[in-house]
Amino acid sequence: MIRNNRVNRTTIFMYLLFIGSIIVTRVALIIPNKKYESILNDTPYFVSGCILAILFTLFISISLKNNKSMRIKIIIPSIIVIFGMTIFLFYWNLPRYSYEMAAEKVAESYSEMTDEEVTIRYPDAQMDKVKKYDDDKFLQKTRHSYYIHLIVGTRLVVFIFDPNNGNFEQYTGDRTFTE
Repeated sequence: MIRNNRVNRTTIFMYLLFIGSIIVTRVALIIPNKKYESILNDTPYFVSGCILAILFTLFISISLKNNKSMRIKIIIPSIIVIFGMTIFLFYWNLPRYSYEMAAEKVAESYSEMTDEEVTIRYPDAQMDKVKKYDDDKFLQKTRHSYYIHLIVGTRLVVFIFDPNNGNFEQYTGDRTFTE
């Protein structure tokens, strides 16, 4: 009876560790999204980490079915390492430019080309700041580009900025704000 109680506590501890690791990983992947105007594609990283942790846990559990203490000693650090690597890879692959950095780069480049005063206009609505693309690749950093709005003299000039490589081009379409 005592042995079963100990096994149940160990099993509960492993489940809690796994759930806690999932929550911590999800929060860690969400944190930089505000700086990047919610363009980050964090779902593939999160799902990959969860699948890898589940498969590794199942493999170790089946392989070491008779040796419970060794199974615990391998699974606990492995879960922490797998989710830690997931977070590390995500942060390692963040785009080079946040929205503010992109706006400053475009404004600086454009002000060098013109004699007029250049002012950055930051839209309030998030949908006025990003352009979504439909192509979806696995572990792609983002599926979006930034709309950078500059007021040059009295007119509005809009650029599309790629946050991954810093390339930008003038947008020739019509831009109306949702504000």
